Amino acid sequence: MTIKAIETRYAGCRFRSRLEARWAVFFDRLGITWEYEPEGLVLDTGECYLPDFRLPGPDNLLVEVKGSDDMLDPGRLAAATTDGYLLILGPIPRPGPPTPLHWMIRRIGGQPHLTMMFFATARSGGYTLVQVGPEYFYAPEAIGDIAGGRVCDRLTTDPLVNAAYEAARSARFEHGESG
Repeated sequence: MTIKAIETRYAGCRFRSRLEARWAVFFDRLGITWEYEPEGLVLDTGECYLPDFRLPGPDNLLVEVKGSDDMLDPGRLAAATTDGYLLILGPIPRPGPPTPLHWMIRRIGGQPHLTMMFFATARSGGYTLVQVGPEYFYAPEAIGDIAGGRVCDRLTTDPLVNAAYEAARSARFEHGESG
């Protein structure tokens, strides 16, 4: 049996699924600017690829949303990456602890590099995507927080990120509700 995604309207966009709309709620709750299905890409293989989101910023981070954990195969999705970063998000996780982790793929010199990352809010405002390890990926307003090593304590629980996960998990779009 195949389950068909339910198209959902939120923030002036028509999402292909409620899960995508819920991730938009998550981004909004953290003040993350997003674009839905910004433009298609042609991969090196000649295949066309339409990422679900772009998070504008220094890296123009691409985001792919998959509906179930068994679709989150990063090795399979690595073929879809272009030069740059691809964040893979699945079902909205329950708020931590432990802090929910997500896959990040970066293609460097034609080879995919996989790592895990987590969302954190920055003391200077805004948010940060932090690699589990010594490097950071994307920190539009928080490079100083990361460079100073002050993000390490965020591996426990970040209340603002947890609130964003909870808002996304509880968003309802039935009967004209707006999330």
